[in-house]
Amino acid sequence: ASRWCGSSSSCRWAATALGFAIGRVAAAIGERLDEGERALRGYLASARRPSDPPVSVAQFRLGQLLERSGRPADARVAYGAALRADPQYAPARQALARL
Repeated sequence: ASRWCGSSSSCRWAATALGFAIGRVAAAIGERLDEGERALRGYLASARRPSDPPVSVAQFRLGQLLERSGRPADARVAYGAALRADPQYAPARQALARL
C-alpha cells in the first residue's frame, strides 16, 4: 500500500484491513497458507480501528492456517490467544477441543 500512497494514515488502515482479508481467504480456501500467516501476523501487530475485525477472530483464522499447515501446537497457541481476547468465542473453543 505504501507504494501507492506513501505514509497516509488512510492507506495504513487499508493495508491493515487487507492483511486481515488475505489471511481470512487463505484460511478459508486452504491455499497460500504462508502468505496468509504473514498477513494475519501483520494485522495482529498493527494498530487497528475499533471497527476492524476483533483480535479473537484474527487469532482464530491464524489458528486455522497453522492447523492446515500441519502445525497443531502452534494452532493451539493461536486458538488460546483467541480465547484470551474473547473467552466466549465459540469457534476457538471448539477448535481447541477438536485438537
